[in-house]
Amino acid sequence: LKASSEAEEEPIGYTSTIFETNARQAEQGVGNFIADIIRISLGVDVGIYNAGRIRGEPLIGVLKKSSLSRMLPFGDVIFGIEITGKELSDMLENSVSQIENNAGRFLQVSGVRFSFDPSREPMARVIPNSVIVEGKGPLNFTETYKVGTTLYMSKGGDSFKSIPMERLKDIQTRPLLDAVMEFFNLANYEKFYEMCDLPRPDSLKERESINQRLIELIPKYCEKLVKGIVKAGEKPVIEVAPEIEGRIVNVLVNKCVASNSQNCIDL
Repeated sequence: LKASSEAEEEPIGYTSTIFETNARQAEQGVGNFIADIIRISLGVDVGIYNAGRIRGEPLIGVLKKSSLSRMLPFGDVIFGIEITGKELSDMLENSVSQIENNAGRFLQVSGVRFSFDPSREPMARVIPNSVIVEGKGPLNFTETYKVGTTLYMSKGGDSFKSIPMERLKDIQTRPLLDAVMEFFNLANYEKFYEMCDLPRPDSLKERESINQRLIELIPKYCEKLVKGIVKAGEKPVIEVAPEIEGRIVNVLVNKCVASNSQNCIDL
């Protein structure tokens, strides 16, 4: 038990931007980070995660397994599945349908961008033709897309439409927290430094040989998430710096900012 407790408190990563865990009304850097982990680790087109599942205090600086466990406390399980563009559109509509109520259904996303207007009626707020899937262009309702999501959402959590069980029977799942830890644990592998063109720490003691699946993921992680390597105590850890990138645009907020209006709704 003592060894397990000590492992929970060991540094495993570092963030130089704030993991703002209140992410229910707007895109947040931590939401982008989580959604990117889902998309890259599962090898899908789009990663989504509902913000109500992000909890705990804001985080900055050294990250530990214990702090990440508090941030992701529900033991969510992720998986990839093919859905139609219409189904993805409905998910995005549900995501912003209760934004004024600070509802947990608000999605943090990766691999997709869209705009919405919260002054419109619920389920009609996503701006037509604003949904762009990375590498595929404007969303097509009749095309299929590979989406990384959670069992919680697939079973109707937060008012998302349930996915029929027959479509879930062959899926391969994994805990979200395991995927996050796997990313940060790349700092233990010499191959990671080589492929990311990072200086190998003198203190590096590679624990085991790296598998082919991780080797294939490393370039994507390096391009999207890795800012560098820092030392937490004597341990080299991966530094991340997730930011707000304009993946989700609230057009009403943009109008308010542009007009400096005092009559805007409070979002």
